[in-house]
Amino acid sequence: MANILTRSAVCGDVSPIESAKESCRNECPSGTDSWGYDISKLIFRIDNQKHTQPKDIVDLNLELSVSLTGTCHNDDYDADSIKSLAVDFVISGKRASGGSCYCSWHHDRHIEGANDEDPQFAHPHYHFQHGGNKMWGDVDFGSAMVFESPRIAHPPLDGILAIDYVVSNFCGNKWRTLLDEGEYVNLVESAQKRLWRPYAISTASRWSNEVSSSWLPQNLWPQMIM
Repeated sequence: MANILTRSAVCGDVSPIESAKESCRNECPSGTDSWGYDISKLIFRIDNQKHTQPKDIVDLNLELSVSLTGTCHNDDYDADSIKSLAVDFVISGKRASGGSCYCSWHHDRHIEGANDEDPQFAHPHYHFQHGGNKMWGDVDFGSAMVFESPRIAHPPLDGILAIDYVVSNFCGNKWRTLLDEGEYVNLVESAQKRLWRPYAISTASRWSNEVSSSWLPQNLWPQMIM
């Protein structure tokens, strides 16, 4: 993936991926059958976005950070293989009139047994949330309203899927080119099979007695009527 991003000029510095590779090679964070890595502040050059406000924003960059641990398993594993996950997308830009602007999204895995500050609200096992800790602090929000937004259910992302999420949503022209590269497609397809297959099987088990899963669908979609 590091070589692909370098060739496509999506990222200027892929050293965060190289560091993650060394972690996978040398570290077992939760025992011999475990894996994990951190991708810290991987910077993407993103395309100009439609309907951006304020309208004088220039030099948009997206900073991706991924931290996760998981369990090794066979290809037919149909349960959750991730133990911990936190993904941050932070977009920043300069204003032609002076100053900077920020926007962020957070994707994570709900920590089972942790104290939930808002137990009355839906909390999908894997979810996206706008804002998060990256948006709090000394920031000028103007007339925009930012609060702890709804948690939006979404399949889990690892480093490869998080990179594809960024490229497919913020670097559209380069993403279309990458889809013609067999190496890129194989990496993404393999990651989707590892993480999205059990997620889809669990969801489908709500409506099919023939599909079994140790991963409860109502944990993935709390609004689902069981």
